[in-house]
Amino acid sequence: KRAHCDDGFQASLMAFPAVAAANYSEETIGTTTHDVLLPTGVASGNLLFLLICMEGNNPTISDMPAGWAEIKDLLSGTNNNLSIWWKQSDGTEVSFTYTSSLSVRSSQRTLRITGHLSATAPSVSTGATGTSVSPDPDSLNPAGAAEDIMWIACCTSDAGVVSAYPTNYADNQFTDGTPG
Repeated sequence: KRAHCDDGFQASLMAFPAVAAANYSEETIGTTTHDVLLPTGVASGNLLFLLICMEGNNPTISDMPAGWAEIKDLLSGTNNNLSIWWKQSDGTEVSFTYTSSLSVRSSQRTLRITGHLSATAPSVSTGATGTSVSPDPDSLNPAGAAEDIMWIACCTSDAGVVSAYPTNYADNQFTDGTPG
């Protein structure tokens, strides 16, 4: 996109960050091998997110492909683990498998983000814990707050299926996984 002002000045405009595509996979019985399905249309420069929810007492993850970096690992209670990974795409990524240290059920949600400004690690909050089926994320004041910012809230729960999303999180609401 380009903006043209009356005085002849031209400036490039960056699109607002957006979820361009998403995908999902889950392991409904305990296993140490977990499949990750990437969204369609992955291209060089896209920001990729991987949200992993696992049952079990803090299983560790190994065998991630090169370039994926974990930015959050949160144990909620004694039986739920949320792990958030990200990668700046080089356009060669394909679906893959990772290994967990415990045999657990899991769900994996991948997001392909376009219109972002930076290839630096996204800001992540401390993480809220609890047992609600209507979770509400804690606050975050990211660097670069004057920029267009996309907010993503995610949770893992043994309390049951999420019944309400946080206020003002109206787009791209996904409920994944098999409760239990």
